[in-house]
Amino acid sequence: KKIVSYLWPYHEGKRPITDYLDLVDGFHEGLLVIATHSWHPVESYCSGLRSQEELERGAADLRALLEHIESSGCELVSIADHLGRKDAL
Repeated sequence: KKIVSYLWPYHEGKRPITDYLDLVDGFHEGLLVIATHSWHPVESYCSGLRSQEELERGAADLRALLEHIESSGCELVSIADHLGRKDAL
């Protein structure tokens, strides 16, 4: 099943975080952008505000994804910082 690095499907319960871990494992060269909205970890577009349990599970999943990216050897930077580099594009 095709996957993109936009986390909307994860936040809406359509994909497990493991799909994104696998995406990172298959990434070898270039710029990988992981995208989300600032509100999405605390509110579902379809079902509203998340419970405390959902918030904690989501935070743990996102932390695991970021740690997995970092442990893969990729550098974590914001888009703003990346675009400020001479070799950005």
